[in-house]
Amino acid sequence: PYNAKFWTVPAQQLTCEWFDGFIPIPSLSQVVEGTVKENKKAYGYNAKFWYPERGGIEKLADAFARQIQNICTGCPVTEVNFKRKEVKTLKGRTEKFDYLVSTVALPELPGIIKDMPAEIIENCRRLRWNSIFNLNLGIDRDNAQDKHWIYFPEKDTSFFRVGFFHNFSENLSPAGKGSLYIEVSYSENKPIDKKGILLRIKRDLEKLNILRAADKIYASDINDIKYGYPIYDSSYSACRKEILDYLLQNKVFSCGRYGSWRYMTMEEALLDGKRAAQNSAHLLKYETH
Repeated sequence: PYNAKFWTVPAQQLTCEWFDGFIPIPSLSQVVEGTVKENKKAYGYNAKFWYPERGGIEKLADAFARQIQNICTGCPVTEVNFKRKEVKTLKGRTEKFDYLVSTVALPELPGIIKDMPAEIIENCRRLRWNSIFNLNLGIDRDNAQDKHWIYFPEKDTSFFRVGFFHNFSENLSPAGKGSLYIEVSYSENKPIDKKGILLRIKRDLEKLNILRAADKIYASDINDIKYGYPIYDSSYSACRKEILDYLLQNKVFSCGRYGSWRYMTMEEALLDGKRAAQNSAHLLKYETH
């Protein structure tokens, strides 16, 4: 039920490729042991984690950025020309490249890459994904829950996950206040009413006693994330491979969750960027010699 709710498609339409690293596999002895006594072992890749004491998880990106020069933000790429080895931005800037590292979501590429072959365009169009409607709330108490986050597989609950930032670090909300995030997944297969969803979220939070009717909401912020998670359907692997092969033939390293179009953890995304940098540096050195 949870996977059907989260992915927004019936589980029967999904392949098993997304399992790797996300579904813990117990040993036979652990399964047997679990039938006779309560399990005390922490399962899963995120059973333990580190989080910045101050600020949010963007502190990781900030640390990398301090070591790099010429970072240009707020300038979306409008065109990539493989023949001329050029990248153009919305502000009219043109950059030449030998090798290009891209984190652009694969479905966006047909609108950016000039003269993309028809079969690659079709592969991009066949990719599917879910989107995430993320609501952040600041409330007037810090005891809404003692958990870091909770999953909700029930059909009659609008969201699939609620998290509590104030439990990550006491510095993530003012003293005595709480900070929550609430996530709703949707897609073409399972659309949502974006005007009505806010009221439904509040009602569900109150129904589950996470919020009280008397709670004062100090802050509210919406992040409507178009690309949430790639959907691993029957055409996923073949389409993804042909797109990435085409990009690599044109000296583009497409990486990250959206560039490589994989269900990635944060650390995997960081390592993917490291691999892209190492591969491009190696090839540049090889061609120079």
